[in-house]
Amino acid sequence: MVINPHDVDFATTPTPEQIKQMLSEQNIRMINANGEKHGTITTRIDDKDNFE
Repeated sequence: MVINPHDVDFATTPTPEQIKQMLSEQNIRMINANGEKHGTITTRIDDKDNFE
């Protein structure tokens, strides 16, 4: 059985502010800023895949 994930989570050492800067430089859009207070940022790549 093959199960495709619905989202992908990454752990990083940069701060959320540093990640936001990197995403902005690569024109990757952030779709959910509510998680920032918990240290997460959700992005959407190619208008189909979400990454947190």
